[in-house]
Amino acid sequence: MINHRKQWVPTNLRQQLSPYSLDFYEYALFLEILISRHSNMVGVFECPKYYLCADLSWNPEETGTRLAHLEEIGLVYKDDSKGLIMLNPALGLNPIEDYRSPLQVNMAVKVLHHLP
Repeated sequence: MINHRKQWVPTNLRQQLSPYSLDFYEYALFLEILISRHSNMVGVFECPKYYLCADLSWNPEETGTRLAHLEEIGLVYKDDSKGLIMLNPALGLNPIEDYRSPLQVNMAVKVLHHLP
């Protein structure tokens, strides 16, 4: 049985990212990072470049180049030594301050405790 997880993607994501002038592949990579099965509710998660390569069926060089560009323009932050990716909190795509219930906050804290 597949365990489905709800992931919020804003309907205006394309407009929100338009100032960054992403090409199709950079947009696809960013969307994959956002909705990846490796992502979590706080926007900081373990996702080595090779996970993205496998998920998108891309080679490591092109994935690395595009991921570096996303980091360069400030959409994501990454730590290659730990294999971590973080969505820029300023984008508001995983806004922890919008969690409404104490259960959601507790879950977010647990998620953060499990990160390297």
